[in-house]
Amino acid sequence: MRKKMLISMVAVFLSVGLTGCGKPAHNFATEWSKNASEHWHACLDSDCTEKKDVGAHTFVEDATKGIAATCTATGKKVEVCSVCAYEKETTLPKTDHNYVAYPAGSRAATHDVDGVTAEKCSICGDVKETPIPALGHNFVVGATVKNVDNYDVIKHSCTCGKVALKMAVLDYSFLTEGSNSFRDGTIAEGDATEAGEGVRVAGGGSIKWRLPIEVAGRYRFSLGANPAPNAIGDPNIETKNGVKVNGVEVPLIPSGPYSGLGIQLGQFNQLVMAEFDAQVTAPGEDLEIEITQVASQRLFWGGELWLTQIPTAE
Repeated sequence: MRKKMLISMVAVFLSVGLTGCGKPAHNFATEWSKNASEHWHACLDSDCTEKKDVGAHTFVEDATKGIAATCTATGKKVEVCSVCAYEKETTLPKTDHNYVAYPAGSRAATHDVDGVTAEKCSICGDVKETPIPALGHNFVVGATVKNVDNYDVIKHSCTCGKVALKMAVLDYSFLTEGSNSFRDGTIAEGDATEAGEGVRVAGGGSIKWRLPIEVAGRYRFSLGANPAPNAIGDPNIETKNGVKVNGVEVPLIPSGPYSGLGIQLGQFNQLVMAEFDAQVTAPGEDLEIEITQVASQRLFWGGELWLTQIPTAE
C-alpha cells in the first residue's frame, strides 16, 4: 500500500513539472517578440505569459538606413539588433555652416551709412551678414562767417564733404516777450539747477537763429537743453514745443515727458530737435530756425547750436 502511494506522489510531481501552464509542455514562438530594451520568445499557449531566451538588444549601426545631417536638415542614425532585428533611430542635429568670405555681398561703411561684412556657406549658400557701424564724421573747424545779425557762425567740414555750422545759442536773432521769457547769467530763477548762461522762452514766445548755408540738402538741428528739476507736471515736450524752418513747421524729434529726454539736470546737453530738407536759392543765404513754446514749462536753452548736414532721407 505504501509503495502505491509513493508511486502516485512521484507521478503528481512529474505532471506539475511538465505542464507549467496547465498543459503538457510550452509551445514557444520561433519569431522574436521585442520592445525598446529587450527581446524574447513568447509562449503561444492560451493564457500563458511565459518567455524564454530573454535578452538585451545588441545594436549594430546600419549605415545604409541612416541619413547624414547637413547644415540645413537633421539626419538620423539607425541601429539594428543583431539578434532580433529591432531598429532604433537617433536624430542627428544639423551640422554647422561652412562660412567663407563673400565679397559680392559685402560693402564698406561710409561716414553716414553702416557697412556689412558678408559670408556665404560653401555647402548650402546661406549668407550671414555682420554689420559695420558707420564711420561717423570727423568735422574739422574751418572759417568763421557772419550771419545777417552779425553773429559768428563757425563752419566745420568733414573729409566726406558734409558740413556742420555751429554758433552760440545766446546769439539768437530775437526772443519774443512771451510770459516769463528771459535771459540771464545763471538760469537759476529759483526753479532750475544752475547751468550757466542761457535763455528761456515760454508763454507763447519764440526764439530764432539764422545760419548761412551754401548747399541744399538734409540737415539735423540740435542745441543745448536743460530742464528744470521741478518742471510742473513733468511736461510733454511735444505738447509744449515746436520747431519751424523758414516759417514752416517741421516734425519734432524728441517725444514724451522731460524726464525721458535723456539729458542731465544742471548742465546744457545737446538735444536733437529736428531733421529737415533745406533748399538754397543763393549760396550763403541764411536759413532761419525757430523754436516755439506754448506755455511756461521750464525748459532752458544754452551752450551750442549745431546745424549738421546728413544723408538725404529716402
